[in-house]
Amino acid sequence: MNFAVLDVDRRPEVMAILRLLDEWGTVRYFSPDEEEAFIAWLPEVDVLLIRLYKVDETLLLKGRKLKAVIKAGVGVDHIDVEAATKMGIKVIISPGNHISVAESAVLLMLALSRHLITLNKNVHAAEHMHALGTEMYGKILGLVGFGRIGRHVARIAKGLGMKINVYDPYIDSSKINEIGITCVDFKNMLKYSDYISIHCPLTAGTRHLFSTEAFKLMKPSAFIINTARGAIIDEVALYQALKNCEIAGAGLDVFEQEPLQADNPLLELDNVIATPHRLIQTKESIMRQTQSMVDSAILLARGEPTPNAIN
Repeated sequence: MNFAVLDVDRRPEVMAILRLLDEWGTVRYFSPDEEEAFIAWLPEVDVLLIRLYKVDETLLLKGRKLKAVIKAGVGVDHIDVEAATKMGIKVIISPGNHISVAESAVLLMLALSRHLITLNKNVHAAEHMHALGTEMYGKILGLVGFGRIGRHVARIAKGLGMKINVYDPYIDSSKINEIGITCVDFKNMLKYSDYISIHCPLTAGTRHLFSTEAFKLMKPSAFIINTARGAIIDEVALYQALKNCEIAGAGLDVFEQEPLQADNPLLELDNVIATPHRLIQTKESIMRQTQSMVDSAILLARGEPTPNAIN
């Protein structure tokens, strides 16, 4: 069996896990700038392991022997799952980053609340800022999506003394209410939340879920956090809402266009904290995801069921 590993972390501790595949076939490693060599070998590949590399129908058609695409993490908006399903190619996710993403979301909330980035800059510049911070205790956190990540954010937030509202049309609200968390519709979440943290997948239904209309319903004192996918927020609408003080600030680890461009107007604003889709990466999460990827690849090599396949 031939394995192609593309755009995946290659730290020594990660490579030690990936090398477990050596006994199951031939493994070749490619970086994003080695795309030509990867495409040339693709017709021989049985299993493709990726992180954020785009896998469209054209690429899938070149993989004549391809049995599966295994990706680090759980977001699959960069993979044409429908085309893969039609071709009989499995798309397999690799959970393991939910703790890291949840901690990143709370970190952004805290940093925004206390003007952390601005205060740090001012200290280094020997300047002084007198803006008061905001406590998170007693505030309402609105969670968009309540999967693994949203649930862990809720655990941390409850420890900080926050009240939790959840908007997720795909969950059983009675189970959420049992643990002291309130299910609300989208408009009420926007209207009452002091913080909103996004933890849903990017789909046709969630693309630009946060639009001009959504921001107008939010509190002027509210913060929005996005560690999910950039296109869930309409960035033009967000820029206007922040510039016009319709909301207080934004913490963003993801953007509509990645890598983040230096001329993105959001970077002009002092009430935006921006990180390049790397804040969520930790040693622990990378190790968990890599192990999950390798476990799935070995199950495929053995001809056994793969429980993390989504199609």
